[in-house]
Amino acid sequence: MLRAQAFIIENLCDPKLDCDSVGEALRISTRHLHRQSEATGTSMMRWIIAWRLDECARSLRDPSLLTVSVAKICYRWGFGDAAHFSRTFKTAYGCSPRSTGSLPFRISG
Repeated sequence: MLRAQAFIIENLCDPKLDCDSVGEALRISTRHLHRQSEATGTSMMRWIIAWRLDECARSLRDPSLLTVSVAKICYRWGFGDAAHFSRTFKTAYGCSPRSTGSLPFRISG
């Protein structure tokens, strides 16, 4: 699982990153990856989404990126649809991506 997590972190910006691409890169079956991640209490895709959300939150709070649109930030971190990103972000953090000023950083893992 450590190899899978490292691969995910290194390729987080790739919008095509999914369980199949992780398994292919590590030469492990997707089924094996699913079993391993489920043993930790979550799924591989939930890890990917949580890490992407964390990176988006960091980017949205970065003062040097204030002029960068929410859509550009979400695309940069591998989300393919800005509306889906906004809904997912609000579900995870309880606020819209535009209102992240007082948002504490979440540690994924």
